[in-house]
Amino acid sequence: MVQKGTKPISSSSSFCLLYPSQRFPPIGRRIQTINIPMNTTTKTFISLVATASLTQAASLVDITFSDLADGDLTNGTTITNTSGTNGLWDGGTATVSSGTVDTSTNDGYINYASGHGLVMDLSGSNAYTFTAQITIQDLTANTGVFGQINSWTSDNSEYWMRLTSAEDYQILLRDSTGTQIVHTFDTSAALIFGVEHTLSLVIDGTTAEAFVDGNSQGTVSTTTLTGGTIGTAGDRAVIGAYNSTAGNRFDGIANSYSITSVPEPSSTALLGLAGLALILRRRK
Repeated sequence: MVQKGTKPISSSSSFCLLYPSQRFPPIGRRIQTINIPMNTTTKTFISLVATASLTQAASLVDITFSDLADGDLTNGTTITNTSGTNGLWDGGTATVSSGTVDTSTNDGYINYASGHGLVMDLSGSNAYTFTAQITIQDLTANTGVFGQINSWTSDNSEYWMRLTSAEDYQILLRDSTGTQIVHTFDTSAALIFGVEHTLSLVIDGTTAEAFVDGNSQGTVSTTTLTGGTIGTAGDRAVIGAYNSTAGNRFDGIANSYSITSVPEPSSTALLGLAGLALILRRRK
């Protein structure tokens, strides 16, 4: 049963927003600064760790609607992707208000032309994060978030992410061999109509994990997808829908969409980190 509430909780490869754990000192307490001396080896080790873990991330899609003027959003309007190829609005007139797009009275979505499909490489330790910051208004039918559906046949490498009429988050991942995973995450308790949520899906070669407002909603194994890649570069992708068919598009208010990828660390970086770790161990 859909809950009613008023308390909102406010990332070529992919859409993303991750929630790192953050702790802050209680108000009124003094913060004590501790200076830890570091030798050259320690500083080099920390630098390589930061390089290997942070500089590899790539933003593939970053859409915020902040450049759109308030009013009607009509078919053919350019939707700016600050991280790559822009899309076009399609499927019906929506309403823009203060950097958000309201599709609650139509079936509009972001359409990418042929040749702008996303290919996810799961053969190594690459990870992809799809994130939508949205407010759900209606789930009387399946409503899409992301998708690349070409023919609905098993010989096409495709994917989609959608919300079902039972308030669940459902995904399909089909690799280049035709092997597929269809999984439903039970998000009915976490999703509240009329409240802004951040819905994320993190995919790698081991698992796919869904999040609502940074809280895990479960995982499913992806190890059966041995084809290595998901998606087809020569086809098109859609955002705010799981395909272009009317009724399969997001119904509500969209704040942002993003896709990010984090490739596996380079062998050079890993060897360097391993060597420095051994040096530090011997110095203890």
